Amino acid sequence: MKIGRRHLVGGGLLALVAVALLLVLRPEALDVEVAQVDRGPLRVTVDEDGETRVKERFILSAPVTGRLERLQCEVGDTVVAGEVLARIYPLPLDSRASREAEERLESAEASWRAADARERRAETSWGEAVRALERLQQVRRGAPGAVTEQRMDQARTLERAAHLALEQAREETVAASHAREAARAALLGSGDEEGEPTLLRTPADGRVLRLYEECERPVTAGSPVLEIGDPSELEVVVEVLTEDAVRLRPGAAAHVTSGLGADTLRGLIVRIEPSAFTRVSPLGVEEQRVNVVVALDASATVLGDRFRVDVALVEWEEEEVVRVPSSALFRVDAGWGVFTVTDGLARLRRIELGRQGRRQAELLEGLEVGESVILYPSDEVEDGVRVRVEAVG
Repeated sequence: MKIGRRHLVGGGLLALVAVALLLVLRPEALDVEVAQVDRGPLRVTVDEDGETRVKERFILSAPVTGRLERLQCEVGDTVVAGEVLARIYPLPLDSRASREAEERLESAEASWRAADARERRAETSWGEAVRALERLQQVRRGAPGAVTEQRMDQARTLERAAHLALEQAREETVAASHAREAARAALLGSGDEEGEPTLLRTPADGRVLRLYEECERPVTAGSPVLEIGDPSELEVVVEVLTEDAVRLRPGAAAHVTSGLGADTLRGLIVRIEPSAFTRVSPLGVEEQRVNVVVALDASATVLGDRFRVDVALVEWEEEEVVRVPSSALFRVDAGWGVFTVTDGLARLRRIELGRQGRRQAELLEGLEVGESVILYPSDEVEDGVRVRVEAVG
């Protein structure tokens, strides 16, 4: 049976139309970004904000109530141990308190004079008792039977009693003298006379970190005046969730950065404090946290006291593992999966993971080194969907 030219032309046109319809109706390829499975180091960290602090901090407080002289130092000044940083003078008294203090001083002066007179009188009485006992002893040595034993005992008793009375009078004089000095000290600063200041000295070398009081003003005993420390000796304190802290160990590495583009400082976890505390998160959730203290390996000259820093506390690290990007991972049932690219099509692959870091995870099985995986797969990416590689991560 012969097929006419007209039929051949018609069949060709139908085939072209079918191909055109397939091309038009076929879903457009999805643009995807891919990265390769590779080998390299992997680090698992607990990432939190931290704050630097001086290791040895000294807060100098007023030991007495008085008038604090204006401080001559400024924040950042270098100080040496024993240097006088502040002076506190006695507060002036009002007119009524001044009169009462004067009267107390006059009373104390009178008490001291009376005690001094009693001491002199007791000293005289004791001297007379001593001389009387010596005369009896001389008479007895010259004429043994002239002085009875009873009379000798009475003379000795009188001498001992006079000596005890003298000691008591001396103690009363000392007490009266101290009372007089205390009353006199209470009057210091009540008039034109200014008492001796109490000196506030720095206990160690360092720098002034903070001034609590800059101007001259009255202060009470125990009030903080200034803060001293050595900012070249810093450590970092990190508040970590307790469930993360149990995975950390003293001696583990820590990486500290102070902001974008800043150099990373290496440190070591030196202490995980034994007691936790409650913090309220920005979302209003109560969290149990604990302080982790990190010592910096070298002096961090770019940092100072109470600087905010980003801290990565190392939980686990290995120098050579098979790695897959974390951005390629998604959940498949109870396990993990990724999409690979094969002949322009996305293919679902189930994988098994080990440790998971912030940007990469340890691949145990399911992929080979060098295979490409799709990063950030959207809901449109499914097994068998056509994809077009836009960039390599």
